[in-house]
Amino acid sequence: MPADDDGPFPDFRILGPLEISLSRREVQLPGQHVRWLLAVLLLSRGEPVAEGQLLSHVWGTSEASLRALRTSVSRLRSWLRDHTGMTEAVKYTRSGGYVLDLDARHVDAARFLGRYRAAAREPDPALGLDLLLRALAQWRGTVLEGAPEEVRAHAGIRRLQTARAGCAARAADLALHTSRLEAALPHVREVAADMPYEEPLQTRLIRLLGATGRRAEALRCFEEIRRRLADELGVDPSDELRATHAELLREHRPAPGPAAPRARGRA
Repeated sequence: MPADDDGPFPDFRILGPLEISLSRREVQLPGQHVRWLLAVLLLSRGEPVAEGQLLSHVWGTSEASLRALRTSVSRLRSWLRDHTGMTEAVKYTRSGGYVLDLDARHVDAARFLGRYRAAAREPDPALGLDLLLRALAQWRGTVLEGAPEEVRAHAGIRRLQTARAGCAARAADLALHTSRLEAALPHVREVAADMPYEEPLQTRLIRLLGATGRRAEALRCFEEIRRRLADELGVDPSDELRATHAELLREHRPAPGPAAPRARGRA
């Protein structure tokens, strides 16, 4: 539910450390439990969350006090009402849980997913790339960076990270298709650094580096990935990654010079 037009514009950000701002001014919630309660509700993207799940993620156990949960819900509702004008954003459901009802424009994860999905429907590659780059620009790091382990166990974090990798990979493909390599490279490089074991994404980073003339960096990137996979996972690079490396080597192999003339024998 959006805030009143005359009130402050709230922005809830989870694509990085949890941040809440009102009209571009960062604000703090009243207490850690209220803070992480909001984070879990934001991760659930408008879907109801059972009380037991909230207790497990926020308090670390499903046996924590329901009274503590309901007190935190009440404090969150009061804060949202007093600071944003949202009087019914946190609702109790018939199934015995809570749901956060926010307009997508107020949540960075919703804006990211909306643009990512719009790009998938866009037939024009250039416009699709623009949407993907705008989607990736919502990210400031890993989802809920710095949150407690119990919060980070939420399945929504993995779903968002997977979508981010897919978005960056698609942006790389469209950048190669439209020759807008430099526009996509910083985004792809950043996501690849945060997700070092996503081989399809690492493959596309190497292709972008090679296509922009950064051959030495592309080769170093492949070697770092190969070593990381071998040392930490005990596996070899994927067929696609090895093929990309081989193609990079072929493209930059020196062309053979003219054949030396044969010496004529004496008559």
